[in-house]
Amino acid sequence: MAGNAGKEAFSRGIILSEVIALDMEKIKEIAVPIFRRYGVVKAFVFGSYARGEQNEESDVDFLIEYAPGARRSLFTHARIIDELKEALKKDVDVITENSLCHLLREKVLRQKRAIM
Repeated sequence: MAGNAGKEAFSRGIILSEVIALDMEKIKEIAVPIFRRYGVVKAFVFGSYARGEQNEESDVDFLIEYAPGARRSLFTHARIIDELKEALKKDVDVITENSLCHLLREKVLRQKRAIM
């Protein structure tokens, strides 16, 4: 059966080597080195992946904290997002606690799961 799925995917032009089965451990393995390069000292996943309710269309939501004195420019933040998107093969959102909307703060902080 798995062989048929592979043949079917190949016939539709899907590159199977680029499909990554993501769980929290795989997200951690991929994301933590990227965060460390940019001075992030704490990182959490929230949203559907943190709740275990993700599907193929789900993005990965990260809440991060930079080290004091770490470079925090808009360009740095954009690079983090780009690197995560490329490595995870998923859309991502990356926010800091200070940028959390007050309407969502409690929900995000309640469901977050630490990855570093």
